[in-house]
Amino acid sequence: MIKFLKKHSLILITLLFIGSIYFYTTPPGIVISKGDSVQLAITSRFLGFSVTSGYPLYICMGKLFTDFSPVNTFYILSILSGLWGVISLWILYLLLEQITNNKLIPPIIVLLIGFSPVMWSQANIPEVYTLNLLFIVLLFLLVWKFEQTRNWRYAYIIGYVVGLSTNHHQTIVLFAPFIALYLIYRGYKEPKKIIITFLLFLFGLSFFLYGPVRGVRWFRKYPKDFGFWEDILSIKTW
Repeated sequence: MIKFLKKHSLILITLLFIGSIYFYTTPPGIVISKGDSVQLAITSRFLGFSVTSGYPLYICMGKLFTDFSPVNTFYILSILSGLWGVISLWILYLLLEQITNNKLIPPIIVLLIGFSPVMWSQANIPEVYTLNLLFIVLLFLLVWKFEQTRNWRYAYIIGYVVGLSTNHHQTIVLFAPFIALYLIYRGYKEPKKIIITFLLFLFGLSFFLYGPVRGVRWFRKYPKDFGFWEDILSIKTW
C-alpha cells in the first residue's frame, strides 16, 4: 500500500484536487437550466423513462444510490457524476502512462482535461456524460492491454463492457464495429473465444430489458398514457 501511494503520489494528489473542486462546485439542489438533469434525477428516483435510449443503466444505478442516500436525489446524482469523472481521469492516466512511458505528461493532460469547461460542467450535475467517458477510456485501456498481452480475459471484459456501455449511451456504437473487427482479426483462428466474447456482449446488453419489463408495469398503472408507448416503439427514441 505504501509503495503504491509513493509510486502514484502525483496523480493521486492531482485527482484528489480535481475531485475536491468538483465536490465544492456541486450545487446542493436542482439546477433548472442544465439540460436533462432534472428529468434524469426524477426518472432515477422513481424508475421511470428518460429521453433517447431511456438510459436504463444510469436509471437503475441512480435508483440504487438514491434509495440509500442521506441527501436529496439531485445532489447525490451530481456527486456521482463527479465520481465517474474522477475515475475516468484515473483510467486515462493509466492508459497514457503505459503509452508514453512518462510520469509527468499524463498528470498534466489529466489536469487539463479535468478542468476543461466541458468536463467540469458535466461533473457536478446529474448527467450521463462522465460515466460515458469512463466506459470509453476503459475500453481503450482494455484494448491496449489485450494488444500488449494477447490475454483473452481482456477480450472477454471488452465484450461485456461494450454491451454494458451501449445500455448507457449509444455513442459506444461508433467504437463497437472497430473493436469487433479487431478482436475477430486477432482471434479468427480461435472461434470459441470469439463466441464467448460475443455472448458476454449480449449479457452486457441485458439492461435494455428494463424498457419492456418496466413498461408493462407502467402501462398497467397508467393505461391512458399512450405517449409512453409511442416513445418506446419509435425508432427515434430507441
